[in-house]
Amino acid sequence: MAILSGSRFGLRMVKEVTFGTIPSTSFSTVRLTDTDLNLKFDSLQSNEIRSDRQIASYRHGMKSVEGSIGVEITVGAHNDLWSGAFAADWGGSTGAYTLKTGTSLYTYTFERSFADGPQFDAMMGCAINGVNISIIPDKIVTAKFSAIGQTVTAMQGTTWAAGGVIAAGTAQPCDAFTGSLTEGGSPVAVVTAIEIKLTNGRKTEGVVGSRLTPAIFEGTCNVSGTVTALFENATLYNKFVNETDSAIVVNLTDGSTGTMSFTIPKVKYSTGDFNIPKEGPITVKMDFQALYDSGTSSTLTIASNHA
Repeated sequence: MAILSGSRFGLRMVKEVTFGTIPSTSFSTVRLTDTDLNLKFDSLQSNEIRSDRQIASYRHGMKSVEGSIGVEITVGAHNDLWSGAFAADWGGSTGAYTLKTGTSLYTYTFERSFADGPQFDAMMGCAINGVNISIIPDKIVTAKFSAIGQTVTAMQGTTWAAGGVIAAGTAQPCDAFTGSLTEGGSPVAVVTAIEIKLTNGRKTEGVVGSRLTPAIFEGTCNVSGTVTALFENATLYNKFVNETDSAIVVNLTDGSTGTMSFTIPKVKYSTGDFNIPKEGPITVKMDFQALYDSGTSSTLTIASNHA
């Protein structure tokens, strides 16, 4: 029997109409770099005191899905994942779409495909619980989406995608060196790294009489992050000292015509930690907290020119 290879693995997803029910519509292929999305069981182990010192009872408890999906940020490639993380639908039209943090909790079914088996399973009732965006010079820009869900099917030899599978696109991923960054409305060329983290605080909940959560329960949208910059002058650091509101805009490109920008319209810096080496440039690492901005009705906004 052949051992299955990671190079033949695939992940597909489809938006659910009914929570925890696999839709009959087509699945979309997810372009990814890694995933640890898996079935989890709580454990029920007997605490009975026995004279022979042995454990005689253990069983599975509540089912759930937990894990993450790593991707290279690519214009138009992960629209459902972004929508699920932001709790909102994309607005606008072809070439000028926007996405703002909202209040709509969407769930999805993911299918894992092990093509050289073949083996397939489906993870139902999954919600995107957050996303971490990492922008580092001379690197492809990456994001890692976290997810929680209700349950997983057993493996089988045929796909769960009754409506077929939409192939992945071919657009190139975005990189950090062809993009730009503005802070407080001014271009900044001394930032060495920026991390943006969105968490939704969503949870599952057990109920008597079932191993499955009846729903995904909504939490608070929290956007935070870190800016690391070369210490050029006191302008950025003094925003931390003086508790001055600011704004961050990151513009990304795919080296061709694709563009994607992330706007955090209102931030406050919570740290300003200097790293002073024996040799080389001094850097300052500044954590920030994003706040709701009434002018944009959002905490974090994406603009994308995808088709």
